[in-house]
Amino acid sequence: MSELAQKIELTPRQVYELVEAERVLVLDVREEEELSEGSLPGSHHTPLSAFSEVTRRLRISTPVVCYCTSGVRSLFAAEALRTVGVEAYSLAGGIEAWMEQDLPVEESFEG
Repeated sequence: MSELAQKIELTPRQVYELVEAERVLVLDVREEEELSEGSLPGSHHTPLSAFSEVTRRLRISTPVVCYCTSGVRSLFAAEALRTVGVEAYSLAGGIEAWMEQDLPVEESFEG
């Protein structure tokens, strides 16, 4: 993913390819009440409101892709992760852009 390292926002298609290749950890930073829309395959829920606590404890070597509804909060989350040394990205346009491209959505989270 070194060619992507300078970019912070990735397109839905780029994220889909990384998810399919199992090369990223996907974090959903939406709040609990937003989860009924579904989630990206294999994603983990960590709301942005609890993110500062999570980033202090996070020790991860796998690249991370954050997403929210429209891509604004996930950009903040990716930037926060980068400040603690995590290779992090934001899904441009959020789950709305993902769904517009008819990419797969799950009903529940793995954790």
